[in-house]
Amino acid sequence: MQKISTFQAVSLLINTVMPTAILIVPAAAIAIASQDAWMSVLLAVVYGVLLVLLYGAISKSNRRARPFLEFVRERLGWPTAIAVGFILFINYLTMTAGVLREYINFLSDEVLPKTPGYILCVLTLIVVLYSVSHGLEVIARTSAVVFAVSYLSMGVTFGLLLSMAHWSNLLPPSGIDANKIILGSLPSSNWLSEASFLLLLAPYLSKAGDARKTGLWAILSSGALLLSIIVLTITVLGPDLPRMLTYPTFMIIGMLQYGTFLQRIESIFIAVWIFTVYVKLAVLMFGTVHTFVHTFRIRSVRPFLIVLGLIVMFIALFEWPDTLSSYEFNQSTMTTSFFFYNAIIPMLLWIALLFTKDRTGKGGEEIAKKMG
Repeated sequence: MQKISTFQAVSLLINTVMPTAILIVPAAAIAIASQDAWMSVLLAVVYGVLLVLLYGAISKSNRRARPFLEFVRERLGWPTAIAVGFILFINYLTMTAGVLREYINFLSDEVLPKTPGYILCVLTLIVVLYSVSHGLEVIARTSAVVFAVSYLSMGVTFGLLLSMAHWSNLLPPSGIDANKIILGSLPSSNWLSEASFLLLLAPYLSKAGDARKTGLWAILSSGALLLSIIVLTITVLGPDLPRMLTYPTFMIIGMLQYGTFLQRIESIFIAVWIFTVYVKLAVLMFGTVHTFVHTFRIRSVRPFLIVLGLIVMFIALFEWPDTLSSYEFNQSTMTTSFFFYNAIIPMLLWIALLFTKDRTGKGGEEIAKKMG
């Protein structure tokens, strides 16, 4: 099993959370909580930290750094491992298709309106499947580079936006509405809970005991980025306009212009953002393949890569054929499914592990080596 550094792991988790959160969270949170959306993000970060502590506790029980589902098989038996593995497989499969659909929607709406969606889908999946075929360590190295470049450019962009901020927009018109703050935290909480990938990631860490620290760094960093984006969106656009926009983040970046020297900054930002989406899709696709292989004890991984890629493509294209159907799905089932997969299932596993003893088991190393 190839090992990755703590920094690479943190970059993987942040790139798993942030690309789609940048798209969806600002409009959704501000639509619910208005000026108080920044408080909603803080509440979501608290929720994310609690989840990471849960994931860290589970990972700490895996003292020999076994692949996650092999560890579950040893501690809780093969029926539980198959059930958990299948549930996680469905989760990662659906998430990969959902993120791919969101990505295609954005490209079709904002960048390449005349390019057919299926062409964008195929080209994206070719790159993603190629990355997954080389294992997690290659994805992690790519993620570290993308993370450094993308978030450095994001920091510079946000710094430039400060000159356009109107801080009075953050003041609530009449007190604080706790219900709105709680409801407004749900979009951020959903995406921050994607840090559940830490359960699969922990055995790959070069320092086995760093799972909790890795998760905390990722959640706090992601929360700080989300908070910055929402504060800038409110202070630049006000609390009313963002709720009417699909992608307010890119709107405020598009407003940046310094004479004739610095223009069309959003084009650069979108180009960098696209790389982060590819990393996210590679991570989720890796999770799909990893859970499939370890659940069904598949020895040869490569033949299933193309099959799983085709399934993801068909779900993305036919389950949500347009932006509206994707939006309706996100509104109707996203919070419930995220809570079930990323909170309920890990909580049940943690409780079950409390009542079982560690047992020595063999097998699974060959599969782990094939997965990278």
